[in-house]
Amino acid sequence: MGDHGRLARAIERVHSGSPEAGGEVERVLHALRTRNTRLLARCGDGYKVVPQQDVVYFLSEGGLTKLCARDRSYILDPTLNDLEDRLDPALFFRVSRAAIVNLNYVTEVQPLAGGTADVVLHTGVRVEVSRRRLKDLLDRLGGRA
Repeated sequence: MGDHGRLARAIERVHSGSPEAGGEVERVLHALRTRNTRLLARCGDGYKVVPQQDVVYFLSEGGLTKLCARDRSYILDPTLNDLEDRLDPALFFRVSRAAIVNLNYVTEVQPLAGGTADVVLHTGVRVEVSRRRLKDLLDRLGGRA
């Protein structure tokens, strides 16, 4: 179970009056606050450490996971599903099965026919948003989630 699930259980115990719940809530909140803020990307024969805040978006393409930063792209070992669990949810949003974007780099959302949309990122790149994730994206960008 992830940190969020443990946090939900701990909060339920606080509401039910369990005395050990307060300590558990603090432990889970600490784990959430200290989640990994760096990523290890392949770079030639070595690896480059990329801070999460420098990532513009992630893309799954041809079986590879690409990390696209402001200056260049890198290949990562983790899948998008693995990354989604590790990334700061206040900063990143999964817009489709194939992409996760950094919300701080979104400059526009352009609705398309069929209920999908494109997000336009600060770098000029357009990333498709799936129909089922569009409302949640708009809520997050509007500060309602």
